Amino acid sequence: MPALLRSRVAMVAFPVMLLVGLGLAGAAQYFIGRDLERRLDSWHFPAGLFGGIYPYPRTVLLAVVLFAAGGLLFVLAARLMGRDSDSAAVALRVPNRWRPPPSAAALALASLGLLLYLLINLARGSYHEFYPYLFLASALASAGFWIAGARMRPRWSLRINWYEACAVGLITAAFIAINVRDLANWYYSAIGDEYAFFHVASAIGDGETRNLFSQAGVYENHPVATSAYQAMVMKVFGFDQFGWRMGSLLAAAAVIPVLYLLVRMLFGVRPALLSTVLLASSHYLFAYAHLGYDSIFPLFPTVLCLLLFVVGMRKGSTFALFGAGCAAGLGFYTFYSSRAAIVILALYLVTLGRRGLRPRDLVPLAWGFVLFVAPMFAVDRLDVFNRMTEQSVVGYDSSTVGEMAQRLRGNVPRSMLGFSYNPHNQHFVAGSLLDPISAVLATVGLLYCFSRIRHEGYRLLAIWFGVAVVATGFFFPVANVAISRLHYLLPVLAAFAGLALHHALRSAESVVLPPAIVSRGAQAIVAVAVLVAAFSLNVERFWHETPQDIPTSPDSVAVRAVLSPSCRDLPRQTLIVGAHPEPLLQPAIDAYNLGQETPKIATFDTLPSSSDLSTAGCVVFMPRDDDPRSDPILRTLREALRTHREERLWDLSHIRYILVFRPGSTP
Repeated sequence: MPALLRSRVAMVAFPVMLLVGLGLAGAAQYFIGRDLERRLDSWHFPAGLFGGIYPYPRTVLLAVVLFAAGGLLFVLAARLMGRDSDSAAVALRVPNRWRPPPSAAALALASLGLLLYLLINLARGSYHEFYPYLFLASALASAGFWIAGARMRPRWSLRINWYEACAVGLITAAFIAINVRDLANWYYSAIGDEYAFFHVASAIGDGETRNLFSQAGVYENHPVATSAYQAMVMKVFGFDQFGWRMGSLLAAAAVIPVLYLLVRMLFGVRPALLSTVLLASSHYLFAYAHLGYDSIFPLFPTVLCLLLFVVGMRKGSTFALFGAGCAAGLGFYTFYSSRAAIVILALYLVTLGRRGLRPRDLVPLAWGFVLFVAPMFAVDRLDVFNRMTEQSVVGYDSSTVGEMAQRLRGNVPRSMLGFSYNPHNQHFVAGSLLDPISAVLATVGLLYCFSRIRHEGYRLLAIWFGVAVVATGFFFPVANVAISRLHYLLPVLAAFAGLALHHALRSAESVVLPPAIVSRGAQAIVAVAVLVAAFSLNVERFWHETPQDIPTSPDSVAVRAVLSPSCRDLPRQTLIVGAHPEPLLQPAIDAYNLGQETPKIATFDTLPSSSDLSTAGCVVFMPRDDDPRSDPILRTLREALRTHREERLWDLSHIRYILVFRPGSTP
């Protein structure tokens, strides 16, 4: 076959192969979770490894086969199209040279002296309010040492164009704007165990002294520093529901520009923009940006750590490597999943071998890491590890969660497939952890990265994914998809999806005719269409499908009634009657700071007299089908509130409801 004919055939065949691969992956995403068991059983299709794990194991196995076939075709097409010489070919292995001048030794000695003084006192059980300032002074002195010790001035310029900065700023601002508008909505007001975080953060904000270097914070196993961060945000935005949850929203938003810089350093502008938009569009990230837990906090230090590491390796900056170590250590002061960052770096450095990295190049990285984690070890010692393992299948009682081997057997497929298929729901997350478009792109992007694992940039992403999914998913102690932890993988999955879309768009250059502006315009149109579709799916999932499919707690519906204008505008105080409303409903309402509009709460055992009931404003009754006292209490309320109008108030799923008696004539 003539060379010209071969080139023309390849020019069409490879993009077609790539699109077929995406189509097969899309078919897998469509079929997974659907009930095709009878048809597949008639075809003698085996249940495979998924029997007893999923309700439709044969369908899941079929989807896995289609994912594998589609991903393989995508990888082959992307590799054969000759696009492997793109910007991702920039190596990370840059030797770092540092020669601290004699004058810098004073900074190192000052840093070590301050740190040693702090560690000795913390180990003795002493703590004073000025200790964090000592630690900050020690960290600044160390930073000055590494800046002074650099052979050349650290070149921090990433040559960010103005339109890049504007685009990333707009994406981040849009993410904040779309989530901040309903941050304090009643729908998110009551999950079950979150208000311990609110109380600790409020106490710190009110001046209570707590050891910021201790991990014995909320429930004695969440670092105090996360509550201190929430307290700082609450001092700005208010000690209420909005200010408390604003800490989570800001922490989630901070990941967006950092991920952009990381992906840009590794793979270029377009993959970075695509990854950033897909991350900012995630319904999974929307959900955790609305919560008051500390679960979302590990994302920022991890992505920042990897960014500074890449900067340090690419530009030979010992100061950036020192910052990477500090960021990895900072992760210890958030939820446990962020401790995977130092493991990711360690495994990556091991893959470089002796020729790729000299031992002395690790000094700034190790210095920063030890500087940050040493105070926590001085306070909690081995509990730093013990409390972490207690939150995994390793530390749970086998009589509760089953044998470890059995749990791992179920957790591996649940974690690997959870972003495409998730039969569970938790924390306002239902269905696949990624929207269908992002799930397909992330799957083929993951396979593509593993196919290029010999290259440093792709290898870093692959190691990031592997360590994160093992730490947060495989060792999850409950027989469910680890919804409360797998959001830690969102940045790397967004990077996978962005890379996959990037290579899919580049295939257009092989089939779109000149001029070049036509090719670029076609790619831009396709990219915008895909991103808008993904964003729309996520918005529909989070704000429409999930509330209609997943019921909220009756306490949330009670908050809805209390916040409604028809109750708040009444001159008389609202009364809530429930079986046991105090543990959750009371702190939820208190967090709204309603002042004189704060309702009274009565249990079934402390129901006011009929005369007191008749003078109340709105009366909110929370029925309990499992409590024999519920029906007699309801009859008493109806007898005493004859002049009130009885209404049934539902949650958005129309599954949970409460009864509201509003003053006015009975219809």
